[in-house]
Amino acid sequence: MFNKPLLKSLLIRFSGYEVYKWFTRKNGLYCFNYHRIGDSSITPFDPNIYSCTATEFKKQLQFIEKHFQVITLAQAIQLTQHQLPLNKRYALITFDDGYVDNYDIAYPILVEQQLSAVFFIPTDYIDSPIVPWWDEIAWMLKNTTKKEFSFAGSGIFNIKGSPLDQVIRKFLTIIKADPRSMDEKMLELKTALACEYQVNPTDASLFVSWQQLKEMRAGGMDIGSHTCSHRILSHIDTANQLQELQESKQILEAGLDCVIDSIAYPVGQSNTFNQAICEMTQQLGYKIGFSFTNAINDLPLNNAYQVSRLGIDNHPSLMTLKQKIIKSGKSE
Repeated sequence: MFNKPLLKSLLIRFSGYEVYKWFTRKNGLYCFNYHRIGDSSITPFDPNIYSCTATEFKKQLQFIEKHFQVITLAQAIQLTQHQLPLNKRYALITFDDGYVDNYDIAYPILVEQQLSAVFFIPTDYIDSPIVPWWDEIAWMLKNTTKKEFSFAGSGIFNIKGSPLDQVIRKFLTIIKADPRSMDEKMLELKTALACEYQVNPTDASLFVSWQQLKEMRAGGMDIGSHTCSHRILSHIDTANQLQELQESKQILEAGLDCVIDSIAYPVGQSNTFNQAICEMTQQLGYKIGFSFTNAINDLPLNNAYQVSRLGIDNHPSLMTLKQKIIKSGKSE
Protein backbone atom coordinates (compact mmCIF):
# COMPACT_ATOMS: atom_id res chain seq x y z
CA MET A 1 0.00 0.00 0.00
CA PHE A 2 1.29 3.50 -0.93
CA ASN A 3 2.50 5.28 2.19
CA LYS A 4 2.56 9.06 1.58
CA PRO A 5 4.02 10.03 5.01
CA LEU A 6 6.84 7.53 4.52
CA LEU A 7 7.55 8.84 1.01
CA LYS A 8 7.67 12.39 2.37
CA SER A 9 10.07 11.35 5.13
CA LEU A 10 12.37 9.51 2.72
CA LEU A 11 12.45 12.34 0.19
CA ILE A 12 13.34 14.89 2.85
CA ARG A 13 15.94 12.62 4.42
CA PHE A 14 17.75 11.46 1.30
CA SER A 15 17.05 14.09 -1.31
CA GLY A 16 16.47 17.32 0.57
CA TYR A 17 13.52 19.56 1.19
CA GLU A 18 13.62 21.25 -2.23
CA VAL A 19 13.52 17.94 -4.05
CA TYR A 20 10.51 16.96 -1.99
CA LYS A 21 8.80 20.27 -2.74
CA TRP A 22 9.55 19.86 -6.43
CA PHE A 23 8.02 16.40 -6.72
CA THR A 24 5.00 17.40 -4.65
CA ARG A 25 4.37 20.74 -6.39
CA LYS A 26 0.71 21.46 -6.78
CA ASN A 27 -1.58 21.15 -9.75
CA GLY A 28 -2.37 24.41 -11.49
CA LEU A 29 -1.54 26.69 -14.39
CA TYR A 30 2.13 27.67 -14.59
CA CYS A 31 2.58 30.57 -17.02
CA PHE A 32 6.21 31.18 -18.00
CA ASN A 33 6.85 34.67 -19.32
CA TYR A 34 9.79 35.72 -21.50
CA HIS A 35 10.81 39.01 -23.11
CA ARG A 36 14.00 38.95 -25.18
CA ILE A 37 16.12 35.97 -26.26
CA GLY A 38 19.80 36.50 -27.04
CA ASP A 39 23.07 37.93 -25.75
CA SER A 40 22.34 40.64 -23.17
CA SER A 41 26.01 41.70 -22.98
CA ILE A 42 26.03 43.37 -26.40
CA THR A 43 22.82 45.40 -26.32
CA PRO A 44 23.03 49.21 -26.17
CA PHE A 45 19.72 49.10 -24.31
CA ASP A 46 18.32 47.34 -21.21
CA PRO A 47 20.20 44.08 -20.55
CA ASN A 48 17.67 43.03 -17.92
CA ILE A 49 14.93 42.63 -20.53
CA TYR A 50 16.74 39.55 -21.84
CA SER A 51 15.34 36.33 -20.40
CA CYS A 52 17.99 33.95 -21.69
CA THR A 53 20.13 32.93 -24.67
CA ALA A 54 18.90 30.73 -27.51
CA THR A 55 20.68 27.70 -26.03
CA GLU A 56 19.20 28.33 -22.60
CA PHE A 57 15.73 28.82 -24.09
CA LYS A 58 15.81 25.47 -25.85
CA LYS A 59 16.90 23.71 -22.63
CA GLN A 60 14.16 25.46 -20.67
CA LEU A 61 11.51 24.41 -23.18
CA GLN A 62 12.67 20.82 -22.93
CA PHE A 63 12.58 21.08 -19.15
CA ILE A 64 9.07 22.58 -19.16
CA GLU A 65 7.78 19.96 -21.58
CA LYS A 66 9.25 17.17 -19.43
CA HIS A 67 7.66 18.34 -16.18
CA PHE A 68 4.37 19.93 -17.32
CA GLN A 69 1.62 19.51 -19.86
CA VAL A 70 2.26 22.40 -22.22
CA ILE A 71 -0.97 23.93 -23.48
CA THR A 72 -2.07 26.53 -26.03
CA LEU A 73 -3.85 29.82 -25.38
CA ALA A 74 -7.15 28.22 -26.45
CA GLN A 75 -6.66 25.50 -23.85
CA ALA A 76 -5.79 28.10 -21.19
CA ILE A 77 -9.10 29.79 -21.98
CA GLN A 78 -10.80 26.39 -21.69
CA LEU A 79 -9.33 26.12 -18.19
CA THR A 80 -11.12 29.32 -17.22
CA GLN A 81 -14.35 27.64 -18.31
CA HIS A 82 -13.54 24.36 -16.50
CA GLN A 83 -13.44 22.47 -19.82
CA LEU A 84 -10.14 20.72 -19.04
CA PRO A 85 -9.23 18.46 -16.10
CA LEU A 86 -8.21 20.54 -13.10
CA ASN A 87 -5.91 17.96 -11.51
CA LYS A 88 -2.85 18.51 -13.69
CA ARG A 89 0.21 20.76 -13.90
CA TYR A 90 -0.28 22.84 -17.03
CA ALA A 91 2.28 25.18 -18.57
CA LEU A 92 1.68 28.13 -20.88
CA ILE A 93 4.62 29.88 -22.56
CA THR A 94 4.25 33.61 -23.16
CA PHE A 95 6.30 36.53 -24.48
CA ASP A 96 5.82 40.26 -23.92
CA ASP A 97 6.69 43.31 -26.05
CA GLY A 98 7.26 41.77 -29.49
CA TYR A 99 11.00 42.21 -29.88
CA VAL A 100 12.24 40.99 -33.26
CA ASP A 101 14.36 38.29 -31.60
CA ASN A 102 11.05 36.66 -30.68
CA TYR A 103 10.71 35.96 -34.41
CA ASP A 104 14.38 35.48 -35.30
CA ILE A 105 15.35 33.25 -32.37
CA ALA A 106 12.45 32.11 -30.18
CA TYR A 107 9.96 31.22 -32.91
CA PRO A 108 12.24 28.75 -34.79
CA ILE A 109 13.12 27.01 -31.51
CA LEU A 110 9.45 26.69 -30.57
CA VAL A 111 8.70 25.20 -34.00
CA GLU A 112 11.63 22.80 -33.65
CA GLN A 113 10.36 21.68 -30.24
CA GLN A 114 6.79 21.48 -31.61
CA LEU A 115 5.50 23.87 -28.96
CA SER A 116 3.30 26.93 -29.09
CA ALA A 117 3.57 30.26 -27.26
CA VAL A 118 1.53 33.44 -26.89
CA PHE A 119 3.17 36.69 -28.03
CA PHE A 120 1.70 39.86 -26.50
CA ILE A 121 2.28 42.78 -28.86
CA PRO A 122 2.05 46.57 -28.33
CA THR A 123 0.56 47.66 -31.66
CA ASP A 124 2.43 50.99 -31.81
CA TYR A 125 5.69 49.03 -32.01
CA ILE A 126 4.84 46.87 -35.03
CA ASP A 127 6.89 47.85 -38.11
CA SER A 128 8.15 50.82 -36.11
CA PRO A 129 11.62 52.27 -35.41
CA ILE A 130 10.45 53.21 -31.91
CA VAL A 131 12.72 52.70 -28.90
CA PRO A 132 10.53 52.02 -25.85
CA TRP A 133 10.87 54.09 -22.72
CA TRP A 134 12.65 51.42 -20.66
CA ASP A 135 15.30 50.90 -23.36
CA GLU A 136 15.68 54.65 -23.80
CA ILE A 137 16.23 55.00 -20.04
CA ALA A 138 18.84 52.23 -20.08
CA TRP A 139 20.62 53.88 -23.01
CA MET A 140 20.81 57.21 -21.16
CA LEU A 141 22.12 55.57 -18.00
CA LYS A 142 24.79 53.85 -20.07
CA ASN A 143 25.79 56.99 -21.98
CA THR A 144 25.54 59.84 -19.49
CA THR A 145 28.76 61.46 -18.28
CA LYS A 146 27.22 61.94 -14.84
CA LYS A 147 28.61 59.77 -12.05
CA GLU A 148 25.49 60.13 -9.93
CA PHE A 149 22.08 61.77 -10.10
CA SER A 150 18.90 62.28 -8.09
CA PHE A 151 15.35 61.70 -9.27
CA ALA A 152 11.96 62.59 -7.77
CA GLY A 153 13.17 62.50 -4.18
CA SER A 154 14.27 58.86 -4.47
CA GLY A 155 17.79 59.49 -3.26
CA ILE A 156 21.12 59.50 -5.05
CA PHE A 157 21.82 56.95 -7.77
CA ASN A 158 25.50 56.10 -8.12
CA ILE A 159 26.03 55.18 -11.77
CA LYS A 160 29.76 54.61 -11.95
CA GLY A 161 30.29 52.83 -8.65
CA SER A 162 27.74 50.04 -9.07
CA PRO A 163 27.10 47.33 -11.68
CA LEU A 164 25.18 49.17 -14.38
CA ASP A 165 22.59 46.44 -14.94
CA GLN A 166 21.67 46.69 -11.26
CA VAL A 167 21.39 50.49 -11.47
CA ILE A 168 19.11 50.16 -14.50
CA ARG A 169 16.94 47.53 -12.79
CA LYS A 170 16.60 49.58 -9.59
CA PHE A 171 15.81 52.79 -11.43
CA LEU A 172 13.22 51.19 -13.69
CA THR A 173 11.46 49.85 -10.59
CA ILE A 174 11.15 53.41 -9.32
CA ILE A 175 10.00 54.73 -12.71
CA LYS A 176 7.27 52.07 -12.92
CA ALA A 177 5.97 52.96 -9.45
CA ASP A 178 5.91 56.73 -10.09
CA PRO A 179 2.31 57.58 -11.14
CA ARG A 180 3.23 60.66 -13.18
CA SER A 181 3.00 60.58 -16.98
CA MET A 182 5.92 58.97 -18.75
CA ASP A 183 6.61 62.20 -20.65
CA GLU A 184 6.99 64.08 -17.37
CA LYS A 185 9.29 61.44 -15.90
CA MET A 186 11.43 61.24 -19.02
CA LEU A 187 11.87 65.01 -19.12
CA GLU A 188 13.06 65.05 -15.51
CA LEU A 189 15.47 62.18 -16.17
CA LYS A 190 16.96 63.77 -19.28
CA THR A 191 17.61 66.92 -17.27
CA ALA A 192 19.12 65.02 -14.35
CA LEU A 193 21.42 63.01 -16.60
CA ALA A 194 22.17 65.84 -19.04
CA CYS A 195 21.69 63.18 -21.67
CA GLU A 196 19.15 62.26 -24.32
CA TYR A 197 18.85 59.20 -26.54
CA GLN A 198 20.43 59.71 -29.94
CA VAL A 199 18.79 57.80 -32.76
CA ASN A 200 21.18 55.69 -34.80
CA PRO A 201 19.72 55.49 -38.33
CA THR A 202 21.73 52.34 -39.05
CA ASP A 203 20.03 50.38 -36.27
CA ALA A 204 17.47 47.84 -37.37
CA SER A 205 14.00 47.96 -35.83
CA LEU A 206 13.82 46.41 -32.40
CA PHE A 207 10.35 45.00 -33.01
CA VAL A 208 8.48 42.54 -35.19
CA SER A 209 6.74 43.41 -38.44
CA TRP A 210 3.23 42.57 -39.56
CA GLN A 211 4.61 40.00 -41.99
CA GLN A 212 6.56 38.29 -39.22
CA LEU A 213 3.50 38.19 -36.98
CA LYS A 214 1.46 36.66 -39.78
CA GLU A 215 4.12 34.00 -40.32
CA MET A 216 4.29 33.22 -36.60
CA ARG A 217 0.53 32.87 -36.39
CA ALA A 218 0.48 30.61 -39.45
CA GLY A 219 3.20 28.56 -37.74
CA GLY A 220 1.03 27.81 -34.72
CA MET A 221 1.81 30.74 -32.42
CA ASP A 222 -0.88 32.83 -30.71
CA ILE A 223 -0.95 36.63 -30.68
CA GLY A 224 -2.43 38.77 -27.90
CA SER A 225 -2.68 42.45 -27.08
CA HIS A 226 -0.15 44.34 -24.97
CA THR A 227 -2.10 47.59 -25.52
CA CYS A 228 -1.09 50.19 -28.12
CA SER A 229 1.67 52.23 -26.50
CA HIS A 230 2.68 50.09 -23.49
CA ARG A 231 1.74 52.92 -21.13
CA ILE A 232 1.08 51.78 -17.56
CA LEU A 233 -2.70 51.55 -17.43
CA SER A 234 -3.15 52.67 -13.83
CA HIS A 235 -1.22 55.87 -14.63
CA ILE A 236 -3.65 57.10 -17.31
CA ASP A 237 -7.29 58.15 -17.18
CA THR A 238 -10.27 55.96 -18.02
CA ALA A 239 -10.67 57.31 -21.56
CA ASN A 240 -7.06 56.50 -22.39
CA GLN A 241 -7.34 53.09 -20.76
CA LEU A 242 -10.29 52.30 -23.00
CA GLN A 243 -8.42 53.51 -26.07
CA GLU A 244 -5.36 51.38 -25.25
CA LEU A 245 -7.43 48.24 -24.66
CA GLN A 246 -9.92 48.67 -27.48
CA GLU A 247 -7.78 49.99 -30.32
CA SER A 248 -4.99 47.47 -29.83
CA LYS A 249 -7.53 44.66 -30.12
CA GLN A 250 -9.08 46.17 -33.23
CA ILE A 251 -5.71 46.83 -34.90
CA LEU A 252 -4.45 43.28 -34.30
CA GLU A 253 -7.71 41.75 -35.47
CA ALA A 254 -7.66 43.80 -38.67
CA GLY A 255 -3.96 43.17 -39.34
CA LEU A 256 -4.01 39.44 -38.64
CA ASP A 257 -7.59 38.62 -39.68
CA CYS A 258 -8.37 36.77 -36.46
CA VAL A 259 -10.08 37.26 -33.13
CA ILE A 260 -7.82 38.64 -30.36
CA ASP A 261 -9.16 37.40 -27.05
CA SER A 262 -6.15 37.73 -24.72
CA ILE A 263 -4.21 40.62 -23.21
CA ALA A 264 -1.19 41.07 -20.98
CA TYR A 265 -1.25 44.28 -18.94
CA PRO A 266 1.92 46.40 -19.46
CA VAL A 267 4.39 45.91 -16.58
CA GLY A 268 1.67 43.78 -14.98
CA GLN A 269 2.43 44.32 -11.29
CA SER A 270 -0.49 44.71 -8.88
CA ASN A 271 -0.17 48.52 -8.83
CA THR A 272 -0.25 48.87 -12.64
CA PHE A 273 -3.82 47.67 -13.23
CA ASN A 274 -6.96 47.22 -11.12
CA GLN A 275 -10.36 45.57 -11.00
CA ALA A 276 -11.98 48.32 -13.07
CA ILE A 277 -9.45 47.71 -15.84
CA CYS A 278 -10.12 43.97 -15.65
CA GLU A 279 -13.85 44.63 -16.00
CA MET A 280 -13.24 46.94 -18.96
CA THR A 281 -11.11 44.22 -20.55
CA GLN A 282 -13.93 41.71 -20.16
CA GLN A 283 -16.52 44.13 -21.57
CA LEU A 284 -14.37 44.65 -24.67
CA GLY A 285 -14.51 40.95 -25.48
CA TYR A 286 -11.22 39.64 -24.16
CA LYS A 287 -11.56 36.18 -22.62
CA ILE A 288 -8.39 36.17 -20.53
CA GLY A 289 -5.99 38.74 -19.05
CA PHE A 290 -2.45 38.18 -17.75
CA SER A 291 -0.55 39.96 -15.01
CA PHE A 292 3.12 39.62 -14.08
CA THR A 293 2.86 38.79 -10.40
CA ASN A 294 5.08 35.68 -10.13
CA ALA A 295 2.61 33.17 -8.77
CA ILE A 296 1.16 29.81 -9.73
CA ASN A 297 -2.52 29.81 -10.64
CA ASP A 298 -4.78 27.47 -8.71
CA LEU A 299 -7.45 25.60 -10.65
CA PRO A 300 -10.19 26.45 -11.18
CA LEU A 301 -9.00 29.98 -11.89
CA ASN A 302 -10.58 32.51 -9.54
CA ASN A 303 -10.33 35.39 -12.01
CA ALA A 304 -9.70 34.87 -15.74
CA TYR A 305 -8.54 38.50 -16.00
CA GLN A 306 -5.79 38.32 -13.38
CA VAL A 307 -3.82 35.26 -14.45
CA SER A 308 -0.35 35.27 -12.87
CA ARG A 309 2.87 34.54 -14.71
CA LEU A 310 6.39 33.55 -13.65
CA GLY A 311 8.95 35.95 -15.10
CA ILE A 312 12.03 34.38 -16.65
CA ASP A 313 14.98 36.76 -16.47
CA ASN A 314 18.72 36.99 -15.87
CA HIS A 315 19.53 33.73 -17.68
CA PRO A 316 18.39 31.30 -14.97
CA SER A 317 19.86 27.81 -14.80
CA LEU A 318 17.44 24.90 -14.70
CA MET A 319 18.09 24.61 -10.96
CA THR A 320 17.29 28.30 -10.49
CA LEU A 321 14.13 27.84 -12.54
CA LYS A 322 13.11 24.92 -10.31
CA GLN A 323 13.70 27.02 -7.21
CA LYS A 324 11.63 29.87 -8.64
CA ILE A 325 8.74 27.50 -9.30
CA ILE A 326 8.98 26.07 -5.79
CA LYS A 327 9.13 29.53 -4.19
CA SER A 328 6.18 30.77 -6.23
CA GLY A 329 4.04 27.93 -4.91
CA LYS A 330 4.94 28.22 -1.22
CA SER A 331 2.20 30.58 -0.17
CA GLU A 332 -0.52 28.82 -2.12
